[in-house]
Amino acid sequence: MTETWRQIPSWPMYDASSAGNIRSRQRILVQRYDDDGYQTVVLYRGGRFTCRVNILVCEAFHGLKPAWAAHAAHNNGIKTANRPENLRWSTALSNAADMLKHGTRYQGEDHWAATFTDSQILTVRAQYAAVPTPETVARLADAFDVSMDTIRNIIAKRTWKHVKPPRRRR
Repeated sequence: MTETWRQIPSWPMYDASSAGNIRSRQRILVQRYDDDGYQTVVLYRGGRFTCRVNILVCEAFHGLKPAWAAHAAHNNGIKTANRPENLRWSTALSNAADMLKHGTRYQGEDHWAATFTDSQILTVRAQYAAVPTPETVARLADAFDVSMDTIRNIIAKRTWKHVKPPRRRR
């Protein structure tokens, strides 16, 4: 398969390729990774701009980002697979659903800001289920050094919804 190039509409001095490369009129640009693991390139137009490659390729092959779209989503969940057939314009909600489907969404104890582990969530819910009183909520909040609202949200499964107790064997 040959690599095809298309001009990037919002960056007319640059082209994107079907292989996920970006070039200026002189050369193919070096790609680096941002803190989120996406490939980036540095483009110049009255200053220096770091742009994500997936957005540039999506724009070149699928047109400018529509007003309803928030993301250039990867169909397979691999952030470095920047081929046009793997990219599409997507809403934030659809992209979040894709991340769950692909297993690339950081949630629960995998999230960088998590203050609980999955087993602690199960402990909170079990202790409240055993003695469902406001005093239990207060005691758990003190024990975990969080607010009573945080404990209430865990118990009501408004947060940490994905944590479920292990299935019992028959």
